[in-house]
Amino acid sequence: MKKMIESKRWVIRLLGKKDAAKLQQYYSKNKAFFKPWMPTYAPNRFQLEYVEASIVVSLDHYQKGVLLPFIVLHPITDELIGTITYSQIQRGVAQYCCVGYNISETWNGMGVATEALEATNRYVFEVLNLHRIEANILPVNKGSIRVVEKLGFEKEGICKALLKIDGHWQDHIRYALINPLVE
Repeated sequence: MKKMIESKRWVIRLLGKKDAAKLQQYYSKNKAFFKPWMPTYAPNRFQLEYVEASIVVSLDHYQKGVLLPFIVLHPITDELIGTITYSQIQRGVAQYCCVGYNISETWNGMGVATEALEATNRYVFEVLNLHRIEANILPVNKGSIRVVEKLGFEKEGICKALLKIDGHWQDHIRYALINPLVE
């Protein structure tokens, strides 16, 4: 797999073990900002050991072909400004995955998610040759809805009580993007 994805303004690459401290700092800094959109945090979620262990699991899933964990970095400062994860990668007759992402509060609303997702979606379609990408978004997350709609994802409906976010089972809107290159 190519380790870097091309983007006009950002460096997008596969998450690595060496990123643990940077990722721990990123999640700690954005803890309150991400809280409404994330599963309830484990008590040790922001400790370096937890982050290191989660990276090991992510890379194991990556090696098995079921997860693609990217980080988005500022090209000059190398600051981690976002994460994009393609999970539940299915092969066989399905050929799809789910995407989840977050952007630092500091960089939120500046087009980072749109540009980075456009680049990584292109990779998923052109290199992995998947047929479909799904995004499940909380109805109150207007920013993420704008991002996926700008990128051509189509609304498919409501998934009742899909994920336990911020301590509560919450409905999500399912969006999907179909690969125009795959028949």
